[in-house]
Amino acid sequence: MKSIELSAEEQRVMNGLDAQAAQLGLNVDFPYLTHILADISRQKFTKIALTDYAPVSVGEGAWAPAYVKNLSIGSGDSFESGFISTGADATRLAEVKAQMGTMSFPIRVWAKKASWDIPSIKKSALAKYDIVAETEFQRKKNWDLGNQKIFFVGDTEQGLGGLLTNDKVTVNTSIIGSEQGFSGMDESEYQVAIGKIMTAYDMNCNYTAIPDRFVIPAWDYTGMASAASSTFPMITKLEYLNNMFKQQTGRDDFKILKCPYASKGFAGLAKSTWALYESDPSALRYMIPVQYTSTLYNSVDNFFFQSVAYGEVGGMHIYYPNQVLYLQSTNSAY
Repeated sequence: MKSIELSAEEQRVMNGLDAQAAQLGLNVDFPYLTHILADISRQKFTKIALTDYAPVSVGEGAWAPAYVKNLSIGSGDSFESGFISTGADATRLAEVKAQMGTMSFPIRVWAKKASWDIPSIKKSALAKYDIVAETEFQRKKNWDLGNQKIFFVGDTEQGLGGLLTNDKVTVNTSIIGSEQGFSGMDESEYQVAIGKIMTAYDMNCNYTAIPDRFVIPAWDYTGMASAASSTFPMITKLEYLNNMFKQQTGRDDFKILKCPYASKGFAGLAKSTWALYESDPSALRYMIPVQYTSTLYNSVDNFFFQSVAYGEVGGMHIYYPNQVLYLQSTNSAY
């Protein structure tokens, strides 16, 4: 490193600064060698485009105590029971009735404050950052990441459902078995497994839905970059699986989605979970009754300032659990 030569005047200034530091008990660095960067290094978090996975409804049911979903089930024997003979009277006609029911989902209010004072604002300005803007950024990030987690794994304590943790959804453990996901299967095991997926889904929903999403734990998704066949290594396992789904469902918009939250241990998930479903708002959707809103900053003494941000969270609603299928491994490590 090249040494710095100080002139007599510069040396005199530095001696004066050192003397001041000794009196104040402070360590004063060379001020003319210090440059404060304008940009800020923030914490990094997993960020996911939630609407790629399922519909998100914002603003519906604001400030209601809960969501209530009406259900209608028809009863009236078979279609053939409606055939009649000429001249039949009304008393001999078969009848159709609608039986009504409800599903209830809680709504939770969320609020957090942010506060600062005049000295902290002044000092942050000298350090080339805006403490007010950074505090607001971190609070909004807290809201975003919290909703992201609940979107996938829910919140049992608050009664909010998640895409991967609904206890009414069927869990199939026979397709993956004791293997380490699809990426850990050999060629023959892989062929047998993917041949069973659509059959299991169709039987589970009784052919009432056609899936367009398959969520895979991040570690398994990455591992499927290997060739589907060592004899003809022309296509990866992931491409092979994606082609199968598009062919079987007839949907060009079918997506296989990588998801860290589907991995065991991530955000507290007990088991790695693969999920096959249709991303249709009539079947499932994530609810945000009141979007993130921040109040104006105010003060009673013009020295301490405070703002409150608030919103409402309704969690993931799955209206037809039989139209969602979970896959899990029997291997306790996954």
